[in-house]
Amino acid sequence: MLVLIRRISTKKEKADDGRKLKESLQSLGGAFIKLGQFMSLRKDFFSTNVRKELELLQDNGKEEDMEIMLTVLENEWGQPVHEVLKDIDSTPIGTASIGQVYRGVLHSNEIVAIKIKKPKIDREIVRDIKRLKVMTAWVERLTKPSSSFSFTKILEDFSESLLKELDFRQEAYYADMFAAQNQSTTIQVPRVYHNFSTTHVLVMEYMRGEKIVDFPHLSSDIKQQLAIEFAKDLFHQIFINGFFHGDPHPGNILVHKGNLVYLDFGNMGHLYAPTRLWMNKILFSLMNEDFERLSDVVSEEILLEPAEKRRLTLDLAIFSEKYVKSQVQKINLGSVFLDLMTLLKQYSIYVPPEMIQIGNVLAKAEGTIALLHPKLTLKDMIQSLGKQMAKEKYGFTSLSKKQSVNQDEMYQMLTELPVHLHRIVKNLSMGSTPVTVRVQAEKSLLKKIDRMMNLFTFGLILLSFSIISTGIILSLKLTDSNLLSGDHAVLLGLSSSLIVTFVFIGMMISYVGKNR
Repeated sequence: MLVLIRRISTKKEKADDGRKLKESLQSLGGAFIKLGQFMSLRKDFFSTNVRKELELLQDNGKEEDMEIMLTVLENEWGQPVHEVLKDIDSTPIGTASIGQVYRGVLHSNEIVAIKIKKPKIDREIVRDIKRLKVMTAWVERLTKPSSSFSFTKILEDFSESLLKELDFRQEAYYADMFAAQNQSTTIQVPRVYHNFSTTHVLVMEYMRGEKIVDFPHLSSDIKQQLAIEFAKDLFHQIFINGFFHGDPHPGNILVHKGNLVYLDFGNMGHLYAPTRLWMNKILFSLMNEDFERLSDVVSEEILLEPAEKRRLTLDLAIFSEKYVKSQVQKINLGSVFLDLMTLLKQYSIYVPPEMIQIGNVLAKAEGTIALLHPKLTLKDMIQSLGKQMAKEKYGFTSLSKKQSVNQDEMYQMLTELPVHLHRIVKNLSMGSTPVTVRVQAEKSLLKKIDRMMNLFTFGLILLSFSIISTGIILSLKLTDSNLLSGDHAVLLGLSSSLIVTFVFIGMMISYVGKNR
C-alpha cells in the first residue's frame, strides 16, 4: 500500500490508483481510513483525481451492527437504552472510522445526536499507528524520499491529531469551550448533554442544516458570502481567540439559516498569547505590504547582518507575491505557513511549532473555501482579520481590560510602598543608600548625581509625609473620631495633597533651572 502511495505522490499514478488506494485503506479500517481522510487534504502531495477518491472516506467508514453499538450504550449508561431514550433511529446518520452517530429522542422530547465509539477501536488505532511507523521506515529505506515529500512527517502529524479524538469527554469539554468563545458570532455549536456522555459515548444537541458540499442550488453571491464568513470566523478563532477547530473540512461544516454550524470537536488547536501576538504582527505587515517591518518582526530575536536583512526582506516580498495575492484555487493554502517556516529556518530564525498545526488546519479549510469562493485571496482574508484585530487591540473592551490590569498593579505597588520606604529610610539613617551607581570619577557628573540624589531623597520624604498624613486622616475617619468631621477630613486631605504637589513642582523647576 505504501509503495502505491509513494508512486502516487510522485505524480506517476495510473487513472485508477486513487480508487485502489481508497479501497485498500477501507479494507484495513481503523487508523488507515483516518489516514486516507488526512491525505485527501494534501494538495501538495496528491493529484486532484486521487484526492477526490480519498475524500469519499470522510463519511463512509465501515458500519458496525446496531446491536453491538446498543450494547456499548447500555454498558456506558449502566441501564437499558429505553430508560434514557424515547426513540433511536435504526440507521446511523454518520459512520466514521472511530464511531457512529445516531439520531435519538430523549424522554424530554429533545432531539439529540448520539456518537458511539466502536468497540476495541482504541486498541486498533494504537496497533495501526505502530504498524504504519514500521511500514513507513521500511519503505523510506528502500526508496529515497525527495525533500518535497516525507511520509514520516505526514504520519507524525496524523498520529498526533488522531490520538486526541479517542476520548469523547475531551471532545465534550472542547465543544463547551468552543461554544463559549463564539457566542457573539455567526457560528453555532451543539449543546453537550454531560449527564449522558462518557469516554465512549457523546450525546449532543441534534443540529439541522445542509453540508457546504450540498449547496449547488445557491447563487454565487451567497456562496461567496458564506466563504468570506467561514474564512473570517476561522481566522478569528486562530489569531484572536487562540482556540480553533482543528478539522474544518467540508464534512464538518453545516449551514443553517445563514449561520455556520460546526461539528466534531475531537481535534482542536491552541495558539497561545506570545505566539499569537508574534503572528498577528506578521499578518499586519503582510496586509500593509510592509516587508521591512515584516523582516524586523520575524528576526527580532537574532542579529542579522545588513546584507542578510536585505535578502530576507526580498525573500518575504517574493513569498507575499506568491501566496498573499493569489486566489485560493491557484495555491495550496495549507503550505503558506509551512513554506514560511522553511524560509525562516534558512536564516536560523526560531519558528513556533504551532505554525505546523495552523498549516494543517488551513489545508483542511481550503477545500471548504474553494468550493464556495475559489477566487478569494489570502489578502482578502487577512484584511478582514486586520479590522477585527485592531478592534480587539484598541477597542473599548480591550482598553477596559488593560485598565483593570493597571489598577491591580497600582494597588499592589501602593500596598508594598510603605515596606520599601521603611527600608530606604533605615538605610539613609545608617549612612547608606539603596541605590548604587558606578561612574567614572568626573567631578561635574558626580555633582549632578549628588543633586539628583538629594532631590530624590527629599521627594521620598515628601511622599512619606503625604502617605502618613493620608493614613492618619483615614484612620480618624474610619474610626468615627470626634476630632475630625467628614468635611474637615476632605479639606485637610486636599490641602496636604496640594501642598506636597506644589512643593514637588517647585523642586523640579529649581532642578531644571540649575541644569540649563
